[in-house]
Amino acid sequence: MSKGKILVVDDEVTICNSLCNLLMGEGYDVDYRLSAQDGLEVIKQQKDFDVVITDITMPGIDGIAFLKEIKQVDSMLPVVIITGSTTDENIEKTFRGHAYEFIAKPFTAAKIFFVVKQAVTYYAALKKFKSK
Repeated sequence: MSKGKILVVDDEVTICNSLCNLLMGEGYDVDYRLSAQDGLEVIKQQKDFDVVITDITMPGIDGIAFLKEIKQVDSMLPVVIITGSTTDENIEKTFRGHAYEFIAKPFTAAKIFFVVKQAVTYYAALKKFKSK
């Protein structure tokens, strides 16, 4: 049984592969997209993700705009930003956009596992509470 369904959205294939392999190895069901546009489409179509992990710096729609779009589809869906662009401005924009967490690259597997497990648990509790 899956621990949760995760969507990874990053234009860097190596980051997508690393995150997918890490999370699948821990029992998560993982899908990925290489652009925010594609990520948004799959979120709108499937609506069954427990966490979205994305970068800030991507072509087309950047991670902050993507975060805002996700929140319009599902305001409760946890979005984790993983980026090498760790300016104070980006951190502030991330949390002002209601991201669940901000993780700086390079990241550790332990940090990813910890944050994803917490986010899945948080989202499950929110959905349970909302259904009452």
